[in-house]
Amino acid sequence: MRIGDNCINLFRANIVISIEKNKTYGVFANTEGRIIEARIEDAGGMVISFFVPECAKIILAESDRQLLRHISEIDWLIFTSILSARYFVEAITTIPGAISDLDTLRIGAADENVVHYLRNLQIHSDLIFTPGLIDAQSVIVEFAGDELSGSKFLIPTNSAAESLVFSDLKARGATIIQVPLFQLGTVAEGDLARSRALLLGGAVDQLVFSNQEDFFSLLYLFPDRTLAELLNEVGVLAADEIVYQSLIDFGLQPRYLYDLPL
Repeated sequence: MRIGDNCINLFRANIVISIEKNKTYGVFANTEGRIIEARIEDAGGMVISFFVPECAKIILAESDRQLLRHISEIDWLIFTSILSARYFVEAITTIPGAISDLDTLRIGAADENVVHYLRNLQIHSDLIFTPGLIDAQSVIVEFAGDELSGSKFLIPTNSAAESLVFSDLKARGATIIQVPLFQLGTVAEGDLARSRALLLGGAVDQLVFSNQEDFFSLLYLFPDRTLAELLNEVGVLAADEIVYQSLIDFGLQPRYLYDLPL
């Protein structure tokens, strides 16, 4: 690919990053994002960093692996965020044959992005609700009614959410099983609000996804919007093939950040 005169060339080993001088680039404030940010700024480009919570996978306890081996004994599977869906899928795929048993469960998803993510993996969703436990419970109660008595609910959670109380479901005789699958770091509320305001306000021309973590961080930050809506007027750049395909799956038209070596 030939680099035009209106671009700044940045080198990463023998790889060229093509940056347009008159554009503002958004990057996520993680290790790879900071490297890309530094290269752009060193060349005189404009960069805005987005601060989002860092997330770490929790290694499954043997008791939880045993639970997933018998997932067909569960009646309901509830995803309260895109991260709960992501880490559950990662966990269940380590159990041979278990993912096919999901067809026997009723599945509730917190937002359209969760539904879309599951659909791309050929996992159905029976219910969709707005993020938040109160709405989730009310939608489930309305849908299931008297069938809740004796039902088993599996809720993949953040490790900090162990005290979540599903009082309405429990009051109707349901059993709630929470499995912590990930640990979510903290980010100042002001930084999160700033990230949302900048992206929604059109401050960024091109948004760089350096890895899968960036992709899921953005979905987590904006549970009330689909990616197609959110990035309708923003160029999307992917730094690797995995995140490139993820963006394609969500209806976007990304370009690769890195050009071919000169």
